Amino acid sequence: MEFPELVSSLIAAALTLMIYSLLYRENILYRIAEHTFVGIAAGYGVAYAIKNIMDQGISRISAGNYWFIIPIIFGIMLFFRFTTRYAWVSRYAMAVMVGVGTGVSVRALIEAQIVRQIKASTISLYGGPFTLIDNAIIVIGFICSFLYFFFTDISAIRKPMSYIAKVGRYVLMFTFGGAFGGTVLSRMTLFTGRMRFLLSYPAYYMIPVFIVILGAMIYYDMKKKE
Repeated sequence: MEFPELVSSLIAAALTLMIYSLLYRENILYRIAEHTFVGIAAGYGVAYAIKNIMDQGISRISAGNYWFIIPIIFGIMLFFRFTTRYAWVSRYAMAVMVGVGTGVSVRALIEAQIVRQIKASTISLYGGPFTLIDNAIIVIGFICSFLYFFFTDISAIRKPMSYIAKVGRYVLMFTFGGAFGGTVLSRMTLFTGRMRFLLSYPAYYMIPVFIVILGAMIYYDMKKKE
């Protein structure tokens, strides 16, 4: 392992352990790691934004696509937000950004979360035995979950609707539980990856150093309470 890679691995291990020190209490090690992460992320974001302006704006304007001047003007207008007298100029650029973003996102959300969900629920019950069971569960779960949000009080169907709503509630509970379990599993996968990194060469050299520092912090807190 070359020297730059060795140093970067040790720094990464140190920052990982500094973040985990929050499990004891908030301390200066955690704040240093937190501020380092925020600062690097902000700097990278600014550098990437400047590169994006140069690649998508300046270079295309230089190539003759002069209509790219319009988004650059809107971007400059946003900086008028920092002035009291001309802050109103930034509202026009913000209105364009919000309007275009809302229009694009609403169209995509309707297609992805409504149209495709309805298409996925419109399935055939025919097929093999397992296909029939799977599709029946999907259809029944969809109908019961949908009718769970049917709040109109119709006395003639009140009792049947109560049973359907109860089934729909159970389906929603299973769904949310599965989603939460998947989220926890993905976080545990990330945690396992960091543990494997900390136990590999040369990161494990930082573990005894961290234990000594953490022990000193605990001893200092105990003496402070006395």
